[in-house]
Amino acid sequence: MNVADAFVCLPGGIGTLDEIFNVLAGARMGLHQKKIALLDIDGFFKSLVCFLGEMVEKGFLKKRYFDELIVEQDVLRLLERIR
Repeated sequence: MNVADAFVCLPGGIGTLDEIFNVLAGARMGLHQKKIALLDIDGFFKSLVCFLGEMVEKGFLKKRYFDELIVEQDVLRLLERIR
């Protein structure tokens, strides 16, 4: 985590999900304050984002962590938001 300026996640498998949650948990624990982004190609992360929103509604995830997550379908827009 120390050598990254930000974290950008592309669609992938179970290992990708593990890495996403590892980075999100690291932010929650104060291990880093780096931007975290999902490149939502063809709506791949739509269900995950809805699930995270449900976690917020039920009190399992603080809204500020959810709100800090960058989700974009366009790579150029994602990069603009990271900067």
